[in-house]
Amino acid sequence: VKDFDQLVRVAEHSEETAVIYIGGGVPKDIINLVAVAQTLLAERRGVHDYYKPHKYAVQITTDMPQWGGLSGATLEEAVSWGKTSLTGPKATVHVDATIALPLLVHAIAEEVVTRRPRRRLVSLILPELGR
Repeated sequence: VKDFDQLVRVAEHSEETAVIYIGGGVPKDIINLVAVAQTLLAERRGVHDYYKPHKYAVQITTDMPQWGGLSGATLEEAVSWGKTSLTGPKATVHVDATIALPLLVHAIAEEVVTRRPRRRLVSLILPELGR
């Protein structure tokens, strides 16, 4: 439960969020629910019609949607639940993660030209430890 709370805190302090789903199942659902939890927490604070879905999404899976499982669920389906953005870029790749992930990491590393200063995540997750 604490790790979910920490993920929600990080997302609340972020302008936009991006997700990379490797496979699916429970880990995918936890990440999806971070967007939903922000809406529910806003409702508790009296803020209505607040939606902050993940803007960018990449899914790497060998599963297909016709079987009905979460691992094969499309990113477009997640839009209807407020989990991913209607307008944000999305991509699903039906390939084994051991093939796709090294290629993805290499491509991202090639594209990173400038680095921005990193925010200390510890101050978001455990404010009492942040300085």
